Amino acid sequence: MRPETQLDIGREIVARLAEESTPLADDVYWNEPEVYIDAERHELELPLFFGEFPLVIAASSQIPNAGDVITDDHTKVPIMVVRGVDGRVRAFVNACRHRGSRIVLDDQVCGLRAFTCPYHAWVYGLDGTLRTVPGNGFDTLERSRLGLIELPAAERAGLVWVLPRPVSDDGTDDELGAAVDTL
Repeated sequence: MRPETQLDIGREIVARLAEESTPLADDVYWNEPEVYIDAERHELELPLFFGEFPLVIAASSQIPNAGDVITDDHTKVPIMVVRGVDGRVRAFVNACRHRGSRIVLDDQVCGLRAFTCPYHAWVYGLDGTLRTVPGNGFDTLERSRLGLIELPAAERAGLVWVLPRPVSDDGTDDELGAAVDTL
């Protein structure tokens, strides 16, 4: 939320408390049931509500130790959040860079030392770097470019926030922390 919007809302709340009023419409407004069950509308709203703003994915207490992982499939991007050996929380797209298979299949896992894709056994570190590619024919891979796709993540007030779109070179991950701080 933008700071100026937050201030405007705060001023309105204070004014309404002083007036002992609420922001009611002039008349009763009815939504047709289709508004809540329309598949086309749902598809239009998903990117807006679950793609443009930071989402709370977990409580920090759900992943207290290095290697603890939690997954989320409520957005169009499958997300996994892990606490690294450095104590930092990171979020990644829960998909192998080789064939797109889900890497973590359970909702919550504790104590992992690395991520191993169940399809072709590519191994990623808890920091998302590609460590091992088994088999032949991968000698020329640029492993540094094939790590897990990172998502901006921040840990604030005992909650893990994730923006379900990849980190970019333009500072999106820094913007997430600032955005979460204004909530």
